[in-house]
Amino acid sequence: MQKATIAIVKRASAKNGRRVAAGLRAIDLFAGAGGLSCGFEWVGGRVVGGVEIDEDAASTFKANHKHAKVWTCDIRQLSVKKIAKEIGPIDVVIAGPMCQGVSQRGPRDPKDERNFAFWTFAKFVRALKPKYFLMENVPALASDVHNRSLAVAVFEELESLGYHLAADVMNAAWFGVPQLRYRTVVLGSRDSQPYFPAVAERGVLGRFTEAAFTTVGEAIMDLPRGPAGGGEDDAPLTDPREPLSEYAAMMREGARRLYNHWSADTEEVNLARIRCVPEGGNWHNIRKDILPRRFLEVRPSDHTTTYRRLDRTHPAHTVTTECGNVTSGAFTHPRQNRAITVREAARLQGFPDRFRFIGPRGAQYKQAGNAVPPLMAKQLFEALLGRVPASMFKGRITLEVLRKYPDDRLPFTLAPRYKPLFGQSTGATRRRNGQLSLAIG
Repeated sequence: MQKATIAIVKRASAKNGRRVAAGLRAIDLFAGAGGLSCGFEWVGGRVVGGVEIDEDAASTFKANHKHAKVWTCDIRQLSVKKIAKEIGPIDVVIAGPMCQGVSQRGPRDPKDERNFAFWTFAKFVRALKPKYFLMENVPALASDVHNRSLAVAVFEELESLGYHLAADVMNAAWFGVPQLRYRTVVLGSRDSQPYFPAVAERGVLGRFTEAAFTTVGEAIMDLPRGPAGGGEDDAPLTDPREPLSEYAAMMREGARRLYNHWSADTEEVNLARIRCVPEGGNWHNIRKDILPRRFLEVRPSDHTTTYRRLDRTHPAHTVTTECGNVTSGAFTHPRQNRAITVREAARLQGFPDRFRFIGPRGAQYKQAGNAVPPLMAKQLFEALLGRVPASMFKGRITLEVLRKYPDDRLPFTLAPRYKPLFGQSTGATRRRNGQLSLAIG
């Protein structure tokens, strides 16, 4: 599939999908800053409620979803009946249950207390009886055998409530997001079988190449320059010197101000280190006299995203809550010697520029890194609601498959992996316009 095809898909989605959710009302559980809700409102839906325990994230959610009543507390303290009485009928339940208990970095124990989040989500679905729901989580929920019994129990519960399910692992890059980010997505519909967008089927079948993906350059290079530890939380949105990419133009649509375009403070020793790193390079490129000693004792193939500078010709790797820290991953600007700004992280996540993060700078980075890409959510909702043409692909993760392989790997690759983009210390340069460029501005 060529990049032009993705552009056509995005243009059609923006033009025809704008109001597919008009008249539908949603509540967002474990809402965070509201990435999923942003996608829902992008297609014309109305988010009338949200639950988020983190105060800064809840403030961001409220600021961007004006019609929503927001509960800033532990969701277990809430009465679903009371919520329903306050906000009225709900057509769509949106949820991203906390993943600490099922993550690859977590215990992956089905009895982990934090897995209450899945049952709380099911409780809300049972009580509110929405027409649809969308739940997302880490890929390990479906892929890791340690989580298999939990996944079976969750699917059994949702089907017992009368919902038809569609589930698989999605890559945000398939949806035009400039980031290789994988998430398990479960769609639910009460009256009919839900299906994924056509791009999801193509992605699962491995019919995308890297050349088709939106790149870091297309996503952020129109934004103003700024110093390490500098920038502004609120500034005029100025016109760029160069023509906008289609992606940047889409992100700017409806924005009047440039929010959250400030970068994290970075220690001088780490600034010295990233000055050594060319575009697409990583810790391999740092001079030995300033290289952290721990790297003298590891294999060259280890920690390949550490101190990595983003490459304008590729999508980004996963944006995390530490995306303001150049030592924690591939979070160094392609051309400037600093961490990416909160706004640049938001661009890499598919947040439109009109979306504003609230709170201290560190909290804003955390919110951006925790979110589900709204551009991906937008297209998932378009397909779930059945108002735009979708594929007949309902995903490969079913209750029957999960039951059939209780202690074994699933018999298929959940999402194709793309060639390594990191650790290319000598091959990090890219040919642009017939010339090789290594200079860092």
